[in-house]
Amino acid sequence: MTYFHCGNVDVSDLDAVWTDVLVGLTPSVVSGSPSLLEIIASHLLSCGKAFPHVEAVLWTGEPLRQYHAEILKHAFPGARLWSVYGGTEPWVIGYQTPEMAVNEFKILDYQLLEVLNGVPHVTSLNPDSINPILRYRLPDSVEVLKRDSEGSVHQIRVRGRLEKTLYFDGYKVIPDRVASALRKMRGVDDVQLVFWQRGGVLRSVEVRLRIAGGKKCIRVEDVVAASLAGDLQHDVLRDLLVMKEGEPFVVDGRSGKSPTYMIRELEQSNVIGLNSAA
Repeated sequence: MTYFHCGNVDVSDLDAVWTDVLVGLTPSVVSGSPSLLEIIASHLLSCGKAFPHVEAVLWTGEPLRQYHAEILKHAFPGARLWSVYGGTEPWVIGYQTPEMAVNEFKILDYQLLEVLNGVPHVTSLNPDSINPILRYRLPDSVEVLKRDSEGSVHQIRVRGRLEKTLYFDGYKVIPDRVASALRKMRGVDDVQLVFWQRGGVLRSVEVRLRIAGGKKCIRVEDVVAASLAGDLQHDVLRDLLVMKEGEPFVVDGRSGKSPTYMIRELEQSNVIGLNSAA
């Protein structure tokens, strides 16, 4: 069995590298973040290529969306989807089989998982652990699905990341709530928010929407209404919304993930351009 992990992707090398790897090495297992796997799979499909010899796709690091799964199934029609749950510090805590829901995980026997007020804390009981950590707190919200007779956690459902509050010039914004409201809109597959600021003052909230099928047009007023249902409840923030329908999501070069939101600093020339455009 040949296993290949997809690291960072240079789009200019998609033909030269990824096609050669999948054709030449014929791996049975391919792994990576859903964002990177989707970039590779979309490119291969656009070139008319599919790889039925791949038996399993192991996705890690971020949530698997429905559009990720659909593209992967087309590019790797013979593969089943697997996943693991954990982090850099505690390493692998749990695993997911193809029959399970994409947000549910079974806990490994040597991981002691405690859920306190919906937040997981883990201690590795493996004697061969390279870097044992006592009661490491993960930044997730989870629900316990199964316990044994002694109360140990055996299976969890991951609801999402713990919400982080941002403050811009005195205004409070909770990006995950805004993104959650937008994802509930009909025709929206996914969303990425970019908060543009200068000197701590918010100048623009860029809403990047991935539209289902890439065709349906989302009305600006609908985006504003969904954002207000989230946490952009202040008029001053509503007026800063800029919709970017079909704009490619930014993928972090180190982790290979597509973050729900980013904070970026504007240069003075960009600020002048924004002001004049308004």
